[in-house]
Amino acid sequence: LVQDSPVLSINIYAPNNIHDAFDFYENLRTTLLESDYDQDYSYGSKTEKKDVVTKIRELMLAFNLIDIWRLRNPDKKRYTWKQNKPLVQRRLDYWLISDDFQDDVDSTGI
Repeated sequence: LVQDSPVLSINIYAPNNIHDAFDFYENLRTTLLESDYDQDYSYGSKTEKKDVVTKIRELMLAFNLIDIWRLRNPDKKRYTWKQNKPLVQRRLDYWLISDDFQDDVDSTGI
């Protein structure tokens, strides 16, 4: 914890050879981030927790991440969480990927 907040630290062992290291760092640009965020970050959500949603969006901007499923399915309604009484449905799970990685994704689905 840093200032009472969890921190993810990633240690990378890069190649020692200068040519291999160059290729390694050049390809390090892609990011894939999957999580059960437990947040509906869609616009207009009545239940969104504004501060948390703002942080998720800031993370997406900072690392140039996109919601690949939403990008490819802008008008579809699919949910990853459901409550029956009363009926409430939300999409709380996301695969966020680097924007430059999207052409390598063959398919998405919920």
